[in-house]
Amino acid sequence: MRNRIFTVVLLVGLALPATGALAQDDLTAKVQSGWAALQSGDLKTARTAFQEVIDASPVYDFGWYALGQVATREGKLDEAITDFNKAIEINPDKFEYHYGLAAAYRTKEEYAKAIATMNNAETLATAPQTQYYLHLERGISYLSIRQWDRAAGDLEKATKLQPTDKMANQRYGMALFRMDDYQRAAEHLRKAVAADAKDSTSQSYLARVAISLAQREQDAARKKGLYAEAVKAASAANTLSPGFEAQNTLAKAYLGSGQYEQAARSFQKVVQAKPKYCVAHTNLGQAYVGMAAFAQAVTALEAAVNCDPKSTIALNTLAFAYVKENKKDLALSSYETSYKLKADPSVAANMEKVAKNIEIDQENLVIESANEETRLRNEAEQAAFEKKQAEFEAEQKRLQEYKEKDN
Repeated sequence: MRNRIFTVVLLVGLALPATGALAQDDLTAKVQSGWAALQSGDLKTARTAFQEVIDASPVYDFGWYALGQVATREGKLDEAITDFNKAIEINPDKFEYHYGLAAAYRTKEEYAKAIATMNNAETLATAPQTQYYLHLERGISYLSIRQWDRAAGDLEKATKLQPTDKMANQRYGMALFRMDDYQRAAEHLRKAVAADAKDSTSQSYLARVAISLAQREQDAARKKGLYAEAVKAASAANTLSPGFEAQNTLAKAYLGSGQYEQAARSFQKVVQAKPKYCVAHTNLGQAYVGMAAFAQAVTALEAAVNCDPKSTIALNTLAFAYVKENKKDLALSSYETSYKLKADPSVAANMEKVAKNIEIDQENLVIESANEETRLRNEAEQAAFEKKQAEFEAEQKRLQEYKEKDN
C-alpha cells in the first residue's frame, strides 16, 4: 500500500523566525511549493525546497516530516525514519508524524515497530480521519504478521469510519478470509471490487472467498451463483495480474462451475508452471473425469498419485477412472491403497462393489468359456454329421448310377 499523506493546510508561519538568506514570507512560500511538488510526485523539487526550509529553521517539525515523506517516496526508508523521529522529537503531539514513521517501518517490513508506533500515538487520534488512519495502518501491520484476529479488529473499525474505502474493505476481507469467516469476507471484498474493479488483489481474494463459500453451500442455485462469481472475479484477476496463483484460482473456479474443458486447459497451464504441485494434477484429472475423457483422466491421476502417494482424493478419483476404463483390478488396488491410508466407509463400499464386479466378470468368463467349448463341440459334431451325410449321399448316388448302368 502506498503511504498516504495527510492534507495539511499551510497558512501558518514557521515555528521559528527564518534565519539566513530566506525571509519569513519566502520560507512559507517554499514550504507550500515543496508540499505541492511532493503531492504531484516531483520529489527532486520537493527535497530541494524542504532542505532549504530545514537549513533556515532546523527545529521546524513539519519540515522534517515533509523530508521524511520525500525520503519514503524515494525508497530511502532509513533516512525517512530518522526524519520522522526528528519531527516527533520536536513536536510529539502530531499524529501524522507518528503515522509517517509507522508507515515507513511497515514498508521496511519492521511490523512490530510499526504497531508500537501506532500504539504510542493512539491518544492523538481524536478525529475520525486520524482514527481511520490509526486502525488501517495498525491493521495492515497485524495482517502482515498473520495476527488475523487483531488485524480484523482494527480493520473493522477502519471500515466503519470509511465504509466505502477500498483499502480498508480489501484488507478487512483478507483478514476475515484467513479466519475462515467467508461470508463477511465476501461482503467487504465485494465493496473493495465495487470501489476499484481493476485491483487484482481484491478480485483474487473475492474469487477465493466465493469458491470457499460455494464448496460449503448446499443449495444448488446459490452454489451455482457463487461459482459464477468466482469465475468472473478470477478471470479479472488473471487478466489484471497474470501468474500462477491467479491461473490456479481461475482453474478451480472453472472446475467448481462445471466448465470442465476450460478447467482442464487452465490446470494444464498450472501443471506446466509447477510440475511438482500435486494438487493441480489431481484437479486436472477431475476436470477430465467431468469431460468423460477417462483415458486422459487416468494419465493425469497416475501423475497425481506418483506426485503424492498419500493423496486419498487422487487415489479414489483414479480408481473411478480405472473403472470407467474397465481396469477393475487396478481400480480395486487403488481403492485398497486409499482405504489403508484412511478407513472411509464410502471407499470400503466402492471396494466391495468393484470386487463383486470382478467376481461377476470372472464368472462370466467361466460361462463364456463353457459356452465356447459347447459351441466348438456342437460345430465339430455338426461337421462330422455333415461329413457322414455327404459320404452317405455319395454312396447312394454311386449305387444308383451302378444300377442304372446294369439295366
